[in-house]
Amino acid sequence: MSVREILEIFYHSTNGDGWLKSTNWLDPEKDICSSWYGIFCVPDLSVIEIRMGSNNLTGTLDPSIGFLSGLVYLQLNDNNIASTIPSEIGIIGSQILSLFLFRNKLTGTIPTEVGMLSGLMQLSLQHNSLFGVIPSELGMLDRLSFMHVSDNDISGSLPSELGTCHAITNLDLKNNDLTGTLPTELGQLSRIGTLDLQNNSVSGTIPSVFGSKTFTSTIRLGNNNFTGAIPTTLGELGFLIDLELNNNAFSGTLPSELGKIAEVSNFDGGKLLLQGNNLDGTIPSELGKLISITDMDFSDNTLSGKIPSELGQIDFSRFYFQHNNLLGTMPDEICKGLNNPNDSLEADCGVTGGSVTCECCTECY
Repeated sequence: MSVREILEIFYHSTNGDGWLKSTNWLDPEKDICSSWYGIFCVPDLSVIEIRMGSNNLTGTLDPSIGFLSGLVYLQLNDNNIASTIPSEIGIIGSQILSLFLFRNKLTGTIPTEVGMLSGLMQLSLQHNSLFGVIPSELGMLDRLSFMHVSDNDISGSLPSELGTCHAITNLDLKNNDLTGTLPTELGQLSRIGTLDLQNNSVSGTIPSVFGSKTFTSTIRLGNNNFTGAIPTTLGELGFLIDLELNNNAFSGTLPSELGKIAEVSNFDGGKLLLQGNNLDGTIPSELGKLISITDMDFSDNTLSGKIPSELGQIDFSRFYFQHNNLLGTMPDEICKGLNNPNDSLEADCGVTGGSVTCECCTECY
């Protein structure tokens, strides 16, 4: 099958007559490489890129796309393709670097054959209707840097084989139906910067290897079923942008070691979200060293003791302390941090039943 024949099938299967741009497609007098919209070639006339993002592609992705053996970049994002991902995509070859199929209407499972794309660096399948499990074969993608499969209907456990994707820097699987536990092997991904598993049903504890082996700056595990203590090894993270552990069932005390992260942090606008757990004990004063964190939420736990004045070192936007067993007076150092109209400071300082005295709070419970 010739390149022209494959592209003609692609045109018809994705309803090319309805594309927003289709300049010179199917024109027998026009050169594919120099004239057809969205097609890019190398000097030997091999098609290396198809760039068709946001172009109103509909219909299906035909299996013949896999026979474009020189393809390096496939960009079909932000369209309305409503089919499965053909397994033939795995025969494109090791030269493909980027597979962008996000924000379509794709269904079915992620083909195990994607694991054959050994050169793949970017896999973006988010915002579709994919289901089934994450294939363990994806662990063979040792050059993979970005894996975004969020906002689908993926279920099952996280495969431990993903821990062999040593080049990965961003693993985003939020808003799915994942279950099982967090594999220890993921904590050994030394280059990972973002791990996002929000809004799934992952359970168990956070392995202590997390933090001690990784350079993670963003860990988002909110709205899952995690239990156990927050590991002290998280204090060994390279630096911190977001640590979101909210709405789980974590228990025990807050580790003071988290305050160590700020020693190498130079980011402003981060989050420490701990609300909706079973945490007890006091709020460590060491958390005042997290000067890059502007949003802290301790609400809906059973924390006790006084709110440490050291938190006033943080140029905060939102501090939430309500629905705990905290006592005493809100430190002046924190009150002085209310500098902007949109800043929020909330605590259990209501007229009836309030345990914290706070004249500067924006909301009392």
